[in-house]
Amino acid sequence: LNSFSIDDNGQIRTLAVLDREAKESYWLTVYAMDHGAVPLYSELQVFIEVLNLNDNIPLTVFPVYFPTVMENAKPNTPIVTIEAFDADNDPNQQMVFAIVSGDPQSLFSINPTTGQISTTARKLDREAQCEHILEVRVSDSSSPPLNSTTRVVITVLGQNDNSPVF
Repeated sequence: LNSFSIDDNGQIRTLAVLDREAKESYWLTVYAMDHGAVPLYSELQVFIEVLNLNDNIPLTVFPVYFPTVMENAKPNTPIVTIEAFDADNDPNQQMVFAIVSGDPQSLFSINPTTGQISTTARKLDREAQCEHILEVRVSDSSSPPLNSTTRVVITVLGQNDNSPVF
């Protein structure tokens, strides 16, 4: 194995950076031999478990999302669900989602655990603003947390909601 060395005192050292996502554990066979005329030896099996470190940033499936929603949509209408993954090998790790910019009027909300973006009680009006560009942060639940951001470009589709004027 090129990942470990052992000195004359039996001290095992790593020769390369170990990454739990690449390999979770190693089994080593250590032989000890004396310098007698008829050498005697023994062997020992050593199990090395690589512990996990939060070293991978959570990422969204798409770099930009382009959903649409009808103007005058009812409150809590689902628009899009942001999907994310984290390459860290931690089954207890969860993603946390938040809208960090682009929604000063609170027209949208995001479920922090599912990543689903929905409308709020505030009405969308295509004639006032036909597109909203949100920045969404996804964080992992490790300590310290790592995060990344993605853009969500929401297009508001029109309804025939204005009477013609002469």
